[in-house]
Amino acid sequence: MTRVVDVPEFRDLMMLMRPDMKQEDIPHCTKMMSLVQAAFEEHYKELKVELKGAVGNISFTADVWDSSKRQAFLAITAHWVVQVPGPEGTSVLVMKSALLVFKRIKGRHQGETLGQVLFKVLKHTDILAHIGKFTTNGGSNNKTMLAKLKKELLECYPNMDWTAEDIVFCLSHIVNRCSLKVIDLIAATPPDHINIDEDNNNDEYDDEGEEVNIDNEGKEGDEYNNDKGDGNPFPADDDADNDDEPGDEPGGGAPGPVPDDGTGHTIKLVRRTVRAIQVSPQRKDAWEACIWLVNSRDGTALSELHLILDVRTHWDSTYAMIKRFILMHQVYTYFRILPGQGDFAASIPNLLEEDWHKLEAILVVLSVPHKIQMCLSGSSMPLLAEVVPLFELFMQDWEQQARMKPQYRRAIKGGLKLAAKHYKKMDDTDAYVLAMFVHPLYRLEHIREHWDKDYIQDSEELIKSTMRKYKVKYFPDDVEAPAPPVQPRRQQHPSMQRVYNEVQGLHIYNTGRHVGAAATPGQREVNSMDREYAEWVAKGREPEHEDVLLYWSNPNVKKQWPILWRIAMDYLPIQATSVPWERLFSSSANMDTPKRNHIGPQLMEALQVLKYLIKRNRLSFMRHLQSLSNLVDNLLAEKEEVLSVHADLAVDDIFSII
Repeated sequence: MTRVVDVPEFRDLMMLMRPDMKQEDIPHCTKMMSLVQAAFEEHYKELKVELKGAVGNISFTADVWDSSKRQAFLAITAHWVVQVPGPEGTSVLVMKSALLVFKRIKGRHQGETLGQVLFKVLKHTDILAHIGKFTTNGGSNNKTMLAKLKKELLECYPNMDWTAEDIVFCLSHIVNRCSLKVIDLIAATPPDHINIDEDNNNDEYDDEGEEVNIDNEGKEGDEYNNDKGDGNPFPADDDADNDDEPGDEPGGGAPGPVPDDGTGHTIKLVRRTVRAIQVSPQRKDAWEACIWLVNSRDGTALSELHLILDVRTHWDSTYAMIKRFILMHQVYTYFRILPGQGDFAASIPNLLEEDWHKLEAILVVLSVPHKIQMCLSGSSMPLLAEVVPLFELFMQDWEQQARMKPQYRRAIKGGLKLAAKHYKKMDDTDAYVLAMFVHPLYRLEHIREHWDKDYIQDSEELIKSTMRKYKVKYFPDDVEAPAPPVQPRRQQHPSMQRVYNEVQGLHIYNTGRHVGAAATPGQREVNSMDREYAEWVAKGREPEHEDVLLYWSNPNVKKQWPILWRIAMDYLPIQATSVPWERLFSSSANMDTPKRNHIGPQLMEALQVLKYLIKRNRLSFMRHLQSLSNLVDNLLAEKEEVLSVHADLAVDDIFSII
């Protein structure tokens, strides 16, 4: 294939735009590749200097991506905080990020191999002494990778205090797995059947750490398609009757397959309808004609939207498929009776009114996970401090859905059990508690209001223990002094107060955390660290300080709470989700096309690193932050809108309608 820079028309266009330019001034393909490589090397030198300017530890996300040529690449993104000049001689804290490496990995994706590559990358960038937390998707190879990294680190820094098991799991992956579990248990099992076993620590991964290929056709990323075609787009559902299996005996483990009320069969029919229309240009034309017909006869203004099919590797795709199908209900009705379709229209499955009700019910169950995914996958970077409150809100809603929809109770409980398993894993790291504590919007208030006494005490001891370590490390010569009296705490944030009042009587799925009353702080502190802790806790929530970096940029704040400032610089950069490398992989897929099959691993890495740099320079990860409070406000606004239309509804019915 001819390279764009060598295309005569492109070069003529450049000459037209710059008449003073000559043909020899326009570089050819070989020169362009050398310029890209030179820019990559220059950027890496600047990046190493930039990383040394971090005011705290550097956090990372890491994962492996396979190209269309089945070549594996390890992507590592770094996230840290720096001080930059602000207005009137002040300094401002800014979150920075960079793609450290997009390196070709040969052989299997074993943790040992990945760990060696990771160590070499961190050593090359000279940041081994500033390693913070890693955010991963929970694969066993990631755990082995970090264990190998720790082994290599201890050889260089024998006294280094870094825990390989201290992993932050991507919240988006957790929520998606819980949603898939619910879909699975209501007998809407994806035909390529993702086996999410809550009793298997490796989940979807084999003992080598690689993701198990679970597509029946052996292709990763296929649609949920397992119907053996015989020319009929709607073959008989031979296995529909086999979906009904007896439930577990009382006291058993995970809930067994739930007796299917037809919802699973209905979703399968939706998939078949979508596939049947997508495979034929004539049927697509007929579908568009039906949209025009509906708009002209019913006076509606439906857009020319085609149906979409859910895809295993796409988050929220089943929710999107059902939502689009319900939106095009009238078009579907006209399509079935459209003249000139021959036998095809008659073969389209006829969904009854009860089928549409079932689709609407499952859409409601998946609506809150969808909102959370949209919040986490937005253009702004979600903060780790918001993960626990957001995840608790998600579990609360499903608890309510389980009570309101008896036919789906066991399925939702199965999803909640998986959610509770991941929720308890959050105790394996100090990141969540400390990230909440140094955020002025949360401090210790959320923990004291919603966790039981034992967990409150554990959290307080964890915080104090961490503060002691930081005091010894950064302020060993501080003079101890008595603390002032503890001041009354402020009221909690109004959005959180309203949401917990609205869903009164709810109890979080039994995680053992959330049943107790608040613990009272000590009456008297005895040293500077304890005084700093007491003063910080006494202030309570400060909703006006939602921009946490702007808050800690204040020199008076840094002076008043120097130990907490140091902790904040280490824990604020920790990523709540894997959004950085998910976007990176999407960008890589756009470049990894048959027309660009000449791009080798070295050029691919240079291009990806430079693309990330260009996009980073025009992104602000903290501006227009979609915080938990905003998400709660949006949910409650929808609730009030429903209540204004249906004033006779009970409180328990309102979230269902939303």
